[in-house]
Amino acid sequence: MTLGHAPETDLLVRSPKGAFLSVEVKGQQGKSDWYIRPPERDETVYLLVAVPTGALTTPGVPRFFIMTPAEIRAAIACYLKDRRARGTSDAKWQSAIRWKDAVDQENKWEKLTS
Repeated sequence: MTLGHAPETDLLVRSPKGAFLSVEVKGQQGKSDWYIRPPERDETVYLLVAVPTGALTTPGVPRFFIMTPAEIRAAIACYLKDRRARGTSDAKWQSAIRWKDAVDQENKWEKLTS
């Protein structure tokens, strides 16, 4: 754990093949958007998104969504395109990943084995 001292890196992990991977963790309660900035680093950085299920007073089992920086950028671009189509100005927009754009990345642990 980097305890916030390394930009875009919350965890530094070692894959079964010996490669070190930088993991940024973003948490979210429920099925709303994750508000994040587009990744600035290359494809070696992975983002792990954990979503606790259940009410705030009764923690549930976390769900994990593993996305590469390219997938995150694509999801953010899709969100922006939809916002613009609905007439939301860029000034009122914050970069985000929608739940529906991350759901197919659930438990894609193989992305962390390169």
